[in-house]
Order: sequence, then structure tokens, then C-alpha cells
Amino acid sequence: MYGEVLTGHLLVDDSVYLNPDFAYAAAHVMSPPFRSKGNKEALWRGLQSGDLQTTATDHCCFLAEQKAMGERVISGKFRRYRRY
Repeated sequence: MYGEVLTGHLLVDDSVYLNPDFAYAAAHVMSPPFRSKGNKEALWRGLQSGDLQTTATDHCCFLAEQKAMGERVISGKFRRYRRY
């Protein structure tokens, strides 16, 4: 089995989605989304142990205007779901 980790997931966790500045939070929307700090630490351990063999980038460009569409979701719904 071969495993890789996206470089951003080694450095950023899902707390960025809780930022009260919507533009800042939306700028971090990606797929797969950032996960918890515990997941970030597990990814580092996976690289150190050799369970993950490489780092990669999963470039999929979204315009700021596309990310901003989430702000129009019914109040509170986007904030609740955007962490998953």
C-alpha cells in the first residue's frame, strides 16, 4: 500500500474554519478539508515512521468568488457544516 499526505495538511488544521472573518475562513476551503490538530500530528507521525511515503500537492484552484458563495448559505448552516 502506498500513502501520501498533502503538504497543507501537515501545517494547517481545521481551526482556520472557525475564524470570524469569513473571507479568511473561506480562503482555506479545499478538498479534502483540513482536519483536527490530532489528525495533523498523526500525519507527521506517519511520515516519520514511513507509513506515508511522500508529500504531494492536490492543486485544485477555486476563485475567491466561488468560495464566497458559502457565505450566502442560510445563517449558521455553513458554519456548522464547513468543518467536514
